[in-house]
Amino acid sequence: MWSTFSSVTKFSIVAFVVSGVLGLFSMGLLGYGLYYLIKPIMSNRIDELQGDTMWPSVILAGIAWSVSFLMAGWVYSVLVKYNWPSILSYFVYVFILWAWVLVVWFTIIHFKIVS
Repeated sequence: MWSTFSSVTKFSIVAFVVSGVLGLFSMGLLGYGLYYLIKPIMSNRIDELQGDTMWPSVILAGIAWSVSFLMAGWVYSVLVKYNWPSILSYFVYVFILWAWVLVVWFTIIHFKIVS
């Protein structure tokens, strides 16, 4: 079954697993690093996380972000199926990764997922 997947799909599955593990074992470093990708949009909203909610929130952000690799891989395969240019498909792949960081951090901060 693994041999039937495209190289981008294989990469997405491996990246999902690796980033999920790193999200947990980096003790929040991945999640906090991802926040810097969206800091121009979110400004300093991370300062709203106080005390015991900070550490679990950055760990959760790193783990939740890993799902974006599966979504981006699926969208990429659909775009390639419809003969989109390769460079544009890769751009959409990267945009989905970035947009999911924004969604994850906005959800964690705005809805106070960790309390």
